[in-house]
Amino acid sequence: MKKNIKVISITLGLIGILTYTYASVPNKFTPNTVVKSSEINENFDSLDGRIENLEKNTKDKDSSENTSIWECNGNPFEYKYEYIANEIGDIITVGDKKYRIIAVPFEEFKSKKHFIVTYPVRIDENKAFRTSIYTSYVKKGDKCYPNKINGFPAEFNNIGYSKSISVGSNYEHLQTTDYHNYLNIEGRSSSFVSIKINQTTLHVYMSLSHELQKKDFSSNHVDFSKEVDWKNMESPDTLVENIKTLLNYVNIAEIEE
Repeated sequence: MKKNIKVISITLGLIGILTYTYASVPNKFTPNTVVKSSEINENFDSLDGRIENLEKNTKDKDSSENTSIWECNGNPFEYKYEYIANEIGDIITVGDKKYRIIAVPFEEFKSKKHFIVTYPVRIDENKAFRTSIYTSYVKKGDKCYPNKINGFPAEFNNIGYSKSISVGSNYEHLQTTDYHNYLNIEGRSSSFVSIKINQTTLHVYMSLSHELQKKDFSSNHVDFSKEVDWKNMESPDTLVENIKTLLNYVNIAEIEE
């Protein structure tokens, strides 16, 4: 009987400490009172729930910190990626422009694994082109990447549309002073594709342009205020749809080594 009394005393001491530390437990005990096991269990259930909530809040905080605001590269627009099968080296036509499918390698920062991204680049009549990609280090978390490309989290940023109006002078020959002035108006659309691989984000810049108007004038012509044909301006919808088509050719895969 004395042995049982000791056990109860120890239990009461422990509950007293927990009651002092966590003042909001359901049941509070005082010395020399009968303690029911159900009341003790109720207190521990309360503490267990509070600890679980504390762990959840800590985890959510860590997740929020791990997906930092700079990981989101822009404002994703509503767009459904639908991959168009292609082979490296294929030449495709989008709108009135020709593009070639190329493959560019890169290395993932953390794992050091190697990948290739394939995508279309604009080519001229001589098949010349220039393009670049870049990678950035990011913390874990992919909430900023609502889409998928070949299983990898991806984000398609807002398509921008702009018009450029440029004026200037063109010399017929470098060795002469003969020249003419010009007016060029061009529509342009662009988008960033961001693909997340582990702790690396790959960024591919896609853009296309369309000449809206081009006129040449004599060398003494400097007033261009009445030279624009405002009715002959292409709708931006055409370029936006062409950008979406180009995005469907983008793909990524790991290099087997």
